[in-house]
Amino acid sequence: MKMIIKLEEYIKEYVDMNIAKKVLPKMKFKHSKRIAELSKLIKDDENIYSASLYHDFIERGGNIDDLKKILNSYSIELVKCLTNEDDSDTLEKLKKFLKNKPQNFIDDVLIIKLCDRTDNLKKRVFQNTLTKPYRKKSVELIQWILDNFKGDKQKMKQFIESNIFPYIPKIEKKIRFN
Repeated sequence: MKMIIKLEEYIKEYVDMNIAKKVLPKMKFKHSKRIAELSKLIKDDENIYSASLYHDFIERGGNIDDLKKILNSYSIELVKCLTNEDDSDTLEKLKKFLKNKPQNFIDDVLIIKLCDRTDNLKKRVFQNTLTKPYRKKSVELIQWILDNFKGDKQKMKQFIESNIFPYIPKIEKKIRFN
């Protein structure tokens, strides 16, 4: 809750109101909050939680320099890695950006990305807008996340089994747990 308040304070304090009128309707407070809460199911960590809340802020018109006034440098790096400003392929961007990064950083990014994809998948299922190409891309992304995550694999498995498989059973047959 503290981070949501910080985000609202940030917007009031740092975003020009002319810009805010255009940006605020695009902000996904509920989506970001759900991702942050989901991330705690895998790893309860303030940096992950904070970066989850701000993960798409830059894509929605926010300024990374202003976030430096709110987030620590580690959370800022997580946000940068999660920012996809040019609509490039998520998986390819992650592979490129995470190359030569420390494993703990990679794991933290993968947790947030999995939670983000989980929330997006659930939304599409509930809105009946889940397409085969998106489901296929999601399977590829989830499998890559599993293959590259070195943290608590049991928590990751439990997360996927309880937060993805019940909503999209077709994915269950395609995911391999190592």
